Amino acid sequence: MAVIAMLKPAHLILWLSIIVFVYEVGQYILWFVPWNVFPFIPDIDTIITGQNRSGVFASVMTFIQQTSIGLGTILVGLLLDASGFIQSKSGAVNQPASAKMMVVAIISLGIGLLILIALLGAMKFKVNRKTAKIVDNELKRLQNGGSLSDATPLAKKTVTELSGIDYDQIQVWKK
Repeated sequence: MAVIAMLKPAHLILWLSIIVFVYEVGQYILWFVPWNVFPFIPDIDTIITGQNRSGVFASVMTFIQQTSIGLGTILVGLLLDASGFIQSKSGAVNQPASAKMMVVAIISLGIGLLILIALLGAMKFKVNRKTAKIVDNELKRLQNGGSLSDATPLAKKTVTELSGIDYDQIQVWKK
């Protein structure tokens, strides 16, 4: 977007359409990751606590999402105000160059930085399909009366790595 704003190439609508299409595909991929990984987190909690608190996790995730959207909207409004953006109730207004540059910066640098932070976080996130399956199998085994002492080394290692709690310290399944 920043390059388009600076170069103002011919066929502007075509270029903007291509960029918006790529942006939308990327956005849906970005949304796909947390909504398909976070549901596995309550299983890790259940192994540690013995309680099914998936509703709490879903509520917290939705709260964080909605709060982030609200704070982002406030921040964008403050940045636009600081740049001299002119609000109009009667139609189009010729914005100062500083306001136009702020819009470009928010769309390009701001979103790009947030995507980079999300990618770095996702790379460090240890819950994936393989580890979630290991946790799910171990949870089912314990819920069906399995003993903690019968856990495989891989299950112990995975639960410890994902929860931060040593598998051998779990007490709830010793009943």
